[in-house]
Amino acid sequence: MHKKTKTPGDHLFRRSASVSVRSSEMVTSSTTIDDLGIDLVQNIFGRLLAVHFASADCVSRSWHHACRLILRRPKLSSACSSNPDLEVAVESVLNKVLSEPIRPQFAIASVCRKIDLSMAHRLITEKLGSYVPVITNCSRGVIGRDAISDEFKEWEATEDSGAIIMLMVGYLPGIKVKTIPLLQPAQFVGMINKFSSNVSGSKSPAAIIMFSERQAFITAAVEKMDRTMSPETVIVGDYECHAYKVTFFGEDRFRSWLNTKREGSHELDAGTNWKLALEDLGVSASLRVFIGLEKVGCTTPFAFHEYYRDDESRLRVGGIGIKRGDTFRFYRPDTTTALSSVANVSNHLRSFKQERTSGDNKRWEVFGGLIFNSCDRRQFFYDQPNTDSSPFLDNFPGVTLGGIFCSGEVGRGYVQESQEQKWGRCCLHAFSAVNLIMSYRP
Repeated sequence: MHKKTKTPGDHLFRRSASVSVRSSEMVTSSTTIDDLGIDLVQNIFGRLLAVHFASADCVSRSWHHACRLILRRPKLSSACSSNPDLEVAVESVLNKVLSEPIRPQFAIASVCRKIDLSMAHRLITEKLGSYVPVITNCSRGVIGRDAISDEFKEWEATEDSGAIIMLMVGYLPGIKVKTIPLLQPAQFVGMINKFSSNVSGSKSPAAIIMFSERQAFITAAVEKMDRTMSPETVIVGDYECHAYKVTFFGEDRFRSWLNTKREGSHELDAGTNWKLALEDLGVSASLRVFIGLEKVGCTTPFAFHEYYRDDESRLRVGGIGIKRGDTFRFYRPDTTTALSSVANVSNHLRSFKQERTSGDNKRWEVFGGLIFNSCDRRQFFYDQPNTDSSPFLDNFPGVTLGGIFCSGEVGRGYVQESQEQKWGRCCLHAFSAVNLIMSYRP
């Protein structure tokens, strides 16, 4: 009996036959992604880029359900770039903010060169789509994490600055977002009231972010809104930048579980929290406040005005809204005051964090922040980096924070009652840092 010699051909044939059998077995007992379980599917989809996530959301009902579970919470994403080439800079920040699942409801883009404004807006709009409201403004600098290195930095614009840009996109379930041009105060406020009433049943929206290069426009609008809108409405922005649009956020009346409030108001059962933290001083004048047709009472607002020395015996005060007989206090910012205000904001955020992580409030989570920082404040910090950003970074490490440097900050923020009675109310600031803190409760 002769032993059969194995040939290379026999070996290859038997191997391919074996593979063939196993392949047919796999066909008869195939496993699809839908058989993996919702938790595993969420884990997979949660690693997708935003564009691929959007495609997966449209495949089937089960995939759509998994995507909805991933985006059941608010999300904010931000990135900065200082690449000299504007197209490369825009591409870098877009790739970064869209590197994770998100369904953008709005975008805020800040560039540091006026010549880049229209091109940056076009590039971002083309990528995000025309249905996403995009506010593009020209700022004095940007704040945030570098799109490549992920290092938190502050970039201030100079004559030799390249294409410095900050892009922030947000997804806020239960909140409707709209942008409108800054028109005459009465018409402007009327448009906001109409939109807010349609989506939430209330004339006052949850929050308003404003950009303008003319202080006169924004001063009149903010004064009217401060008199007529609910104290719960947060108002922030930059009143000396090249942009003419306003983004505001209205509560969806059909998603009543998501509520909004400002720090200092009564506790709510659930919702998104918009808070401001700032420190300022100023000059006062009496004003009556009405919410709708109901008279609420009197408040004492104050405003900042720049003054000039004409000679040794006279000072000249500039700005709008000054009347004969107005009283002025001199406000001279210095290092001690600036560092003290930073410490106060940090303590305030620490208290807020402790209150929301103990007892019945333990489920509150901060998901993002936006800072409007005066470009004149750095002279008081001896070039120490990230000083005004440190209260947020120290209290909420790993949470998205973006911001811009301004020459005029808008902030209708939290003021303790005793402090308000002493100093009055102020919405337009100078030499300040306005922090908008966004939190939610699942």
